[in-house]
Amino acid sequence: MRHSLELFLLISLHEVWLAKDAHDALSWISPATVLDVVISDFHVPGMSGVEFLVEVSTQIEAWGIASPNLVTLKGAIDLGIPLEYRERIRVVSKADGADELLPAMERFQQQSA
Repeated sequence: MRHSLELFLLISLHEVWLAKDAHDALSWISPATVLDVVISDFHVPGMSGVEFLVEVSTQIEAWGIASPNLVTLKGAIDLGIPLEYRERIRVVSKADGADELLPAMERFQQQSA
């Protein structure tokens, strides 16, 4: 899924960065990094996908920059995301496939504009 999602986003003219784990991805983020959307699996090496997305948002907001849209991919949509994060993190089901991700990303960007 990871590489097919990467290809899908590249074809859709999005810049894509892939990290081997959460800590690797966090090391790339700096005040100069421009992120529109951060997509993470629900389970990633190093920490949970939710923990990773919250850490991304916390780091970026600490620099006075608006948090990017945060998306986690799950095998099935359930209520596994703690209540306090449901406003900040969108859930996209892997069952919907990559075809659903781009329209969802566009909706997220329109909602935050």
